[in-house]
Amino acid sequence: MDTLIAQEIIKCLPSGRTIFHYFKDRYSPILLKYIVGNGKKISEIKSSNFGKLLSKPIVKPVLAKSGNGEIAAQDFDNLWDQYSEPFILTLGTWGDDDWKYNQTSRPGVNLVLQLNFSGVHDEYYNKLIKPSSGTTPFDYGCHPTNKSARNTLAWARIDLDLQNNEALIEEIQNDWLRIADRKRARMMRYISNNRVPNRYEFQGINCSYQELNEYVAKLENYKRIWDEAMLAAAIWFIRDEIGITNIFYHTHETGSKLKHIDYAHPPKSIYTKLPKQFCFSETEQIPIMLESNSASRRLMKKIKYKQWYYLEL
Repeated sequence: MDTLIAQEIIKCLPSGRTIFHYFKDRYSPILLKYIVGNGKKISEIKSSNFGKLLSKPIVKPVLAKSGNGEIAAQDFDNLWDQYSEPFILTLGTWGDDDWKYNQTSRPGVNLVLQLNFSGVHDEYYNKLIKPSSGTTPFDYGCHPTNKSARNTLAWARIDLDLQNNEALIEEIQNDWLRIADRKRARMMRYISNNRVPNRYEFQGINCSYQELNEYVAKLENYKRIWDEAMLAAAIWFIRDEIGITNIFYHTHETGSKLKHIDYAHPPKSIYTKLPKQFCFSETEQIPIMLESNSASRRLMKKIKYKQWYYLEL
């Protein structure tokens, strides 16, 4: 999208703390609220692509209370789990004139929705890791994470076409968990070989192996939910904050070609299992934002078989 449009969107949205709570499978009631609206028969939902959401334990209380076989959006308002994890959402942009290098599907910029850790995490992170001032040892500086006051767990890059009511989720990614795991494994190898840890590899980390191991163990809950939480937050943002109802998501093959990813491909499950879990349907329908752009249209002519995931809310 155009840089000025992206900046205007950021200015128009709340600039304070946007808290997003997530627990395992919360995406199910989030999606069902959009689908059922003012009311829909359970039998109709069961026969649709969204029927599998009704089998989630968090949804069962709503079904049990449905005396007339119909459910509505407000029925999901008070569904909650005692193990809810708070996150802080922030916005940024990604991209410049070199759209191929930045792995965007068309020239311009993406909005970046950042899923940041809350103060609950940061308290034990600072206590155990003792990061040097101004450093984020589990962050990759070249990626679109929050660079000011927040530690970013994951992010979603999103292209928007307001005129045609379209959003394209370009990528969902996480560095923090992967880098933390990798540094713990490296430190263990140094200890096992009675070697002094390389200061460059562990720059910003001022803790013992035991403390690092304890911290990484505390990240297990985030590992179970980070991808769900990030996609759920992206859908909520696109639908509720922007007001767009047609959401596209890259498949692994088409997305890699459009974004010029020739090596170091992202985890395939993020572009196969995850969108199917969220009830996206596979489609050969080309997003208008790409079809109407001459640069991306030329690139798509070279792709023999093009496919996306699509969700209409």
